[in-house]
Amino acid sequence: MHFLRGIEEWGRQRAIGVLSRAIPTQEISAREAGEILGKVAVPRILLIGIYQHMGQFLCATPLIRSLRFAWPDASIDFLGNPVNAIAAEKNPRLDRVWVWRKTAFWEWPNQMRKLRKECFDLALLLTTERSSATGVALARATGARMVAAYYSSLPGSTAKDAATLCHVRIPFGGEVNEVEKYLGFARAFGVPAQGLRPELVPSTEDKAAAESILSELSIPGKGPLVGLFIGGKAQRSDRLWPVSHFAVLANMLRDEGFRVVVLSPPPPVRSSSDTYLSTEHLRLREFRRLLPWTCPVFQEAQLGRVAAFIRRLNLLVCPDGGIMHVAASVGTPTLGLFFSTDPQVWRHDLPQAVLDGRGKPSSQMRPESVLNEVVRFLGVTTDQ
Repeated sequence: MHFLRGIEEWGRQRAIGVLSRAIPTQEISAREAGEILGKVAVPRILLIGIYQHMGQFLCATPLIRSLRFAWPDASIDFLGNPVNAIAAEKNPRLDRVWVWRKTAFWEWPNQMRKLRKECFDLALLLTTERSSATGVALARATGARMVAAYYSSLPGSTAKDAATLCHVRIPFGGEVNEVEKYLGFARAFGVPAQGLRPELVPSTEDKAAAESILSELSIPGKGPLVGLFIGGKAQRSDRLWPVSHFAVLANMLRDEGFRVVVLSPPPPVRSSSDTYLSTEHLRLREFRRLLPWTCPVFQEAQLGRVAAFIRRLNLLVCPDGGIMHVAASVGTPTLGLFFSTDPQVWRHDLPQAVLDGRGKPSSQMRPESVLNEVVRFLGVTTDQ
């Protein structure tokens, strides 16, 4: 597998190197590009995020909102992958979502023909710090009038060759937070930022379904409703909190008068879910085995319903990951548990608390510490 990836990387480097020398690309500044778009009656913009995870796409939504406010008559499309396209479909600022399937190479020619017919004025790569060689190649293949991306200051000839294929090469400003990195594009184009909160809008049907599920769960108690998301990538165990700790926390929360609901990915049906990984639901089995009482459980594969349900919580406790960004997108306060990632990169500008456990095994973050933070954050006493 590593050998094949090495061959793929070598081929990509060679192809981008050849293209960068063969195709002359006149460079213009981002401000000039912004002025050009401002003079077009209906600017056509394509945002390319083919390698983004869902959380990264949601971090880019404040940029999308800012572009929409700057050019309200623009047509703004998004080219993503099967995972982040699900979140993109729930974004009211986008006109159309295109899905690029990396392994379905037989689809590429027809998709490129359709994209070229759109006659985009700008193709903007939603990558931070360095441009994606594949993304730049796709952007050029669409025939967009202008292609824009961050110009990488990081070492690596492929990234620099890819950037020379862009008409607009934006120097990375050194921002730390992921939302701010994307908003760096807006600043470069002279577009005012329209807030920092990410955005995902569940449909009316999603909200009704979530309300029905919440009613059927009949969660006991009268205190604030606290959700515990126990899923997560088994392959990234460094980011997960032990299931046994979640079970202890659920016990403690119930004893202190909170209403508790566990959010767990459902088992995949027929094919794996695009919202979750196929093995995430296995953690629920262990949770139930450890808990001496039956805790209400919310399981849903459709992202809109998940977002609508999270919207009804007073607080979501979860490790850093896509669900934390979904919660931020619907305005639900979160308590993020960080073990191998930087809270400053992934936190949001809304009611949010974090516990930073980096540098230690995740098991060393005790349930008592999490409970204390829940109580402090919600501003309640523990004698309800």
